[in-house]
Amino acid sequence: RSREEEGGISLSLARSLSLSLSLSLSFSLLARPPARPSAQGVIAAASASAERAFAEKETKEEEGADVLKQLRQLLYLQGREQREEIIRSRPEFDEAFRRDYFTRHIHYQLAEDEKRGIACFGGLLRKHGLGPVFEPVFAS
Repeated sequence: RSREEEGGISLSLARSLSLSLSLSLSFSLLARPPARPSAQGVIAAASASAERAFAEKETKEEEGADVLKQLRQLLYLQGREQREEIIRSRPEFDEAFRRDYFTRHIHYQLAEDEKRGIACFGGLLRKHGLGPVFEPVFAS
């Protein structure tokens, strides 16, 4: 045999062995089912993931609630300052009347009864066709 024939035989033999090895590895991988985690492992992992997600959500909600509370406090203080300015500076009526009106007759915190009363009033305005009526939006 010539060297080329020997090289060709050895090359084809190498290819054949390589193919055979690849096929046997592929079949052995296919023959073995993938390892499955136990039901307890799956439940534990899902539980841990849910706990992390809930804790993150709760933290974000708490931070959001804190920011809203601070904003409401700031707006309340600004509103009080503006109320005092209105009482001092407006020309309508006298200052004693304005102070009484803005501090005793206007309620800045509404309970459920007051909110229902406002909704009823809006319903009556609509019923009698008295102008455009918008649904009230109450800050909590």
